[in-house]
Amino acid sequence: MEAGSLHGDTVAGAERWLASESPHRLPYGLHLHPGAELTIEPCALLLVGAGMEVVVHGGATLRASTVAARPIRFARLDPAHPWQALELRADVRVDSSMDGVILEGGGAASTERGVTAATMRLAMRAGLRAAGLTIVDGEAWGVALVGDGRFADRDATIELRGLRGEGVVTVEDVNRVADLPRLVLRDNASNDVRVEARVRTLSADARWRSLGGGARYRVRPAMHLVVEGERSPTLTVEAGARISFGADAELDVGFGAPGALVAEGSALLPVVFDGAEEGRWVGVQMGPRLDVARSRLAFVRIEHAGAPSGVVLPTCGCPGAHPDEAMLTLQGVDAPDLLRSASFVDGPPAGFAVVLAGDFPDFSMDPVGARAASDFTRSGVRCRASSPMRRGRCATGSP
Repeated sequence: MEAGSLHGDTVAGAERWLASESPHRLPYGLHLHPGAELTIEPCALLLVGAGMEVVVHGGATLRASTVAARPIRFARLDPAHPWQALELRADVRVDSSMDGVILEGGGAASTERGVTAATMRLAMRAGLRAAGLTIVDGEAWGVALVGDGRFADRDATIELRGLRGEGVVTVEDVNRVADLPRLVLRDNASNDVRVEARVRTLSADARWRSLGGGARYRVRPAMHLVVEGERSPTLTVEAGARISFGADAELDVGFGAPGALVAEGSALLPVVFDGAEEGRWVGVQMGPRLDVARSRLAFVRIEHAGAPSGVVLPTCGCPGAHPDEAMLTLQGVDAPDLLRSASFVDGPPAGFAVVLAGDFPDFSMDPVGARAASDFTRSGVRCRASSPMRRGRCATGSP
């Protein structure tokens, strides 16, 4: 008789799986039905069948908590073929946990259309406790945050290592990006965190940390990432963070409702807004409801922006230029002190680095020119900034 334990594909009541009965073989995967409770002992080994998944349904509990010296491990039953995913659905109970667990050899493609291939699919609204979680040797994404699924502790650490997919984490709701734990990234084919943004409006204060090691947030093509809401949310981007936008994507702050953007880097660790490989992105656009008092851009680098926004702007510019092709647009924003130490790299050939659009009675171009528009590396921009409007007419002086 083969050593260990052979299990069916469901748990309906309360069970405790012992380390001494390892390996626990799951040739058909496992589903924890609503109300079920599964507790896994430290040092236990679970072997999941090729292409199979472990699913925790609403109202069920999975307790798998241990310490680094005694890890609980999910691995392949067939060494030559990956298992699919550990999936925790929206209404999993809050006392579920994955502290100190290793998920190894997952990421097989789902047979269901539209399901993201990932070693862990997390839709748990209450937030999963997962300090010390390790995801290794996966074929696809390490973690897919589905819907408003999230982790419970932003200060926890998750290691993602040896993943062969197009990135390490993918996020559907932009409001959940700030809930990501600290990521330790090693030997992955790509360290991207994809902001899928099926929910694209950031409606609560959020801080996006620097991922380090050349890792970046990647916003999908054509996505309008919006920061605004009744409570005037602020997106804070930490020094050293990099956000890459797909073709025709853009960052909009303070148009339909109040919102704020804080991107404060340093000379050694600038905040970078750049384009992904697909093509030129639109740029950073700040609207008339920008919360100016709380917004700051310092040591910021904007690269490869300036795709046409499709917006007709009431501004003055260079003859033959296109004011709707701008790397940074301040539309109705009278805030000359907003920008400090900004750099514009690889700008649009017929557009602008900065467009100021609005009716500003006492606006002076000098602060913008001196403090922000000082670095135009490979920009190819015809004019550094358009002249602002002054009571419906172009302001005097050269743009």
